[in-house]
Amino acid sequence: LPKHIIYLARTENFNGDNALDTEDPVYLYISTKTGDNLTQITPKGLNVVSWTPSKDKKTILVKLQQDKNGNKKFGVGDDEVYYKIDLNDDISKIKSNLITM
Repeated sequence: LPKHIIYLARTENFNGDNALDTEDPVYLYISTKTGDNLTQITPKGLNVVSWTPSKDKKTILVKLQQDKNGNKKFGVGDDEVYYKIDLNDDISKIKSNLITM
């Protein structure tokens, strides 16, 4: 992206095992090119599976997993949901919207 950096990070001990590991969700974050205004742009409690920026770099399509069965793990049997993230030069104006099918 011309003005931003995208990050994938685990920042929440979702399963309560007192460690950040592969069983915790991955979130999508964004900041300016200088690292300022680091902001989570995917919903809490959903695990990023994949993400793709649009050709015009104005949106990102994100595929996420939702812990449907409540076992505090992401995998077989969990729902996949899609979000469209509308980017903006002003990070505070970035919007994430669930895509309903």
